[in-house]
Amino acid sequence: MGAGLSLEFGYQRPEFSSDAWTLEIRPTIDKQMGRWYCSLNPLLDWSLKGQSANKGPEFSPNLKISYDFTPLISAGIEYYGAFGPIEGFDPIKRQHHLLYSMIDLNLRPGSTP
Repeated sequence: MGAGLSLEFGYQRPEFSSDAWTLEIRPTIDKQMGRWYCSLNPLLDWSLKGQSANKGPEFSPNLKISYDFTPLISAGIEYYGAFGPIEGFDPIKRQHHLLYSMIDLNLRPGSTP
């Protein structure tokens, strides 16, 4: 089992985002079980300046489950969610839930990601 924490402080120009300054806290919990891999990122996003600055932190979990078919190729699914502010999630109609199929190519077999 692995665990990590990533902090990202960023600036986006107005033509790319209505929120200029943002902060992201991304804890990561992952586990390799034989050929199976699972990763969970229950992240929190904050808009510090911009249209969403008054919302407070928002909960946006990510999940990945994959299977190593060969040392070079893994495939699986990835989930990306946006529930809204942690003080009161958005109604289901305004939440975002995306599920993707994915393929990873390990171009350096024997190395760890």
